[in-house]
Amino acid sequence: MKKLLNSIKDKRNVFAAIAVLLSLIIISSFSENNTLFIVSTLMTLIYIVYTIAITLFELNGKIPESSGSLLSNLTVDFFMKLDMPVLIINDENMIIWYNKAFGQYDSDRKILYGKSINTATDNELSFEKVAKNKNNTNMLTNISVFGISFEIRAYQIISKGKNYYLTIWYDNSKLIWTQKAFEASNPLIAYIVVDNLSEIIQNIQEDYRTASANVARVLNEWAVSIGAILKEYERDKFIMLFSQKYLETMINNKFEVLDKIKEQTETQLGIPLTVTIGISNIIGSFSEKENIARQALEYGLQRGGDQAVVKSQNDTQIFGGKTRTVQKRTKIRSRIIAHDLIALINSSSNVLIMGHKYADYDSLGAAVGISRLCLQNGKVVNIISNSNDINLKQTQQKLDKVIAYHNIFVDKITGQDLINSDTLLIIVDVNNRNLFESFEVFDNVRHRVIIDHHRKTEEYNQPIDITYIEPSASSASELVCEILEQVLPANSLEKEEAELLFAGLMLDTKQFSRNSGIRTFGAAVFLRGEGANPTDAQMLFKTNSTDFIKQAKFESNTIIYRNIFAISAINDELTEEDKIAAAKAADRMLSMDGVLASFVLCQIGNVINISARSSGTINVQLILENIGGGGRYDVAGAQLESMDMEKALVLLKESIDKYSERKT
Repeated sequence: MKKLLNSIKDKRNVFAAIAVLLSLIIISSFSENNTLFIVSTLMTLIYIVYTIAITLFELNGKIPESSGSLLSNLTVDFFMKLDMPVLIINDENMIIWYNKAFGQYDSDRKILYGKSINTATDNELSFEKVAKNKNNTNMLTNISVFGISFEIRAYQIISKGKNYYLTIWYDNSKLIWTQKAFEASNPLIAYIVVDNLSEIIQNIQEDYRTASANVARVLNEWAVSIGAILKEYERDKFIMLFSQKYLETMINNKFEVLDKIKEQTETQLGIPLTVTIGISNIIGSFSEKENIARQALEYGLQRGGDQAVVKSQNDTQIFGGKTRTVQKRTKIRSRIIAHDLIALINSSSNVLIMGHKYADYDSLGAAVGISRLCLQNGKVVNIISNSNDINLKQTQQKLDKVIAYHNIFVDKITGQDLINSDTLLIIVDVNNRNLFESFEVFDNVRHRVIIDHHRKTEEYNQPIDITYIEPSASSASELVCEILEQVLPANSLEKEEAELLFAGLMLDTKQFSRNSGIRTFGAAVFLRGEGANPTDAQMLFKTNSTDFIKQAKFESNTIIYRNIFAISAINDELTEEDKIAAAKAADRMLSMDGVLASFVLCQIGNVINISARSSGTINVQLILENIGGGGRYDVAGAQLESMDMEKALVLLKESIDKYSERKT
């Protein structure tokens, strides 16, 4: 130790040492630790005085032999009596010296000289880790040693070609405790909405009041249990303030209040009522928290309701979503959306429309319906699509008689060339950016609209002018029909346009046998009035012999998992067209006795494509969401890149297991 400290008097190191010490003073002055500032200042003064004395003695030729040892002894004594732990390690990860304060933290009172720093600190600290803080540019925080959290500042010393680090340890346990106490008492805001009460209770005021009172009672009991304040600010809408310390318990219990409300109301009414909860988990002003809570609530409603969304500074957590959405019976929102959309279209120079990759008839039908709305308002419009898509070719053939559509379809490269400062982009039948026909176009336009019936799976960095996501709708075509019905004069649609929209309805409802409600049949009646012929629309779904054989191959390779899940996987070389056969096979596999959900996996290039279908009792959207997919309750899909079929099957089964365990 003395040899190490004696090296400080070497004239070659004088300026470097002074620079380091002055840097230490400057850095410590910004720290809340006054002791560190005082220590660094004293060390600097001692060193400067000593250096001046040595220099004077050298000029006079009188250098006392004991001066080096005197400084060493003073410095060692200073560090030994310092009430902050000090430790010196070498580049071999060995402890070469530590002071009394450091030794007191070791309850075992072991001798640590010559011991490995890794062993002494349970691998929390090493020379390599400390070296990252070279030249005092950083510090190590929250290093847990001896059951205590430390903040460590490290200073490099070079002596005789060897590297050492002098580390000063600051016990910040009290600071961390104070921070945790502050976070625990941090008030959070939650918005709670009964999301399906008005759709279930019809014209029976007594049942409505009873059901509403039961929901309010359960919520009040929940609020009392966590010391929260709950107020109903509007009918069936609540705001709640509670301490952050209760949030972890809510998350661990997966917001069991959602299930409690469903169980109690189902017992009384025979149909479960559901609520959506939006919580802001941030530190900020009440206005900021309120805004984040509203965003979380809106996100939960756009995903279909019956869930809790916790939105923090860096991520969003989602819980619940086990109940199938109930179709809304009013068209108030569609009327508002229609008028807002018309205003946006009229204020734009041109309009671009696109759906999802590998477009189906719902995506194409919705795009054609929106294009008619734009044409009716005298706007230049183009639909961005993949010219190699087999469904697009059939769509173009059907629209060949309509002159307005001769040049309306463009690829994504041309679509980017059509963008200017006032271009409006309308996206239909998709809300996942990774599935957009062209995410480059989405990123480059200034004005965006999304119309979709799939549950929302992500939030966007770019602003969206209008978001119309309605998971209770059967299809995007249904939503577009409601918009057209609100703003277009009667008989505005061409027969071919109406039949493409009708095909979209038929596709996503499986010929009106699934997920069909009053609004679905209302859209069908509207299209029939506009000239749609169901028989002609049905012709779009004709299957050729090749596709029929491929569907049979998928179905013949089926295994039954957990008694109710049918899974088929094909490893053959397949093309994009085979995805249609896979989807149709998934539909047909539901007809097997006892099967409640089906999954068909096919590999195209280096991507595993999964098509999922449900009979209505299994939420396939939640299952595939766990592995990066999405969709809605009974129809979902996923794409797994750079993965072999065996691993994809393992991931799918693990997700099914997770869903099944959570549901039980």
